[in-house]
Amino acid sequence: MDTEKYFAQSDTPAADSPVARVMLKVIEKFPELTLSAAREKAQELMLEQSGKRVFKSPRVLSVEEQATQEAASAAYWKSRNEAKLAA
Repeated sequence: MDTEKYFAQSDTPAADSPVARVMLKVIEKFPELTLSAAREKAQELMLEQSGKRVFKSPRVLSVEEQATQEAASAAYWKSRNEAKLAA
């Protein structure tokens, strides 16, 4: 089913809603997901962001991008801890 038909259904979000916009980003990053799986992932990401102090549209990271971000974060904290120990 294409996205126009999906969003035209009565039990789906509006095509211009925040969930729909995040869904489209999820589908771009993970084309193998179905529309309903993309909707669940979008809702999960938005729920995660809603707990933040300032709400921003969530970033959708591919598996590779997420691994790169986690590795960079780990390297930062490791260097920071080593600097504290050296001081």
